[in-house]
Amino acid sequence: MSLNVELLEQSFARIKPRAEEFVASFYES
Repeated sequence: MSLNVELLEQSFARIKPRAEEFVASFYES
């Protein structure tokens, strides 16, 4: 279970910057 949480945190850390860019570009257009 703890391994699962760790994996989620790692993937979220990778996705977050891209998600912010996506949201920014989404609001701009």
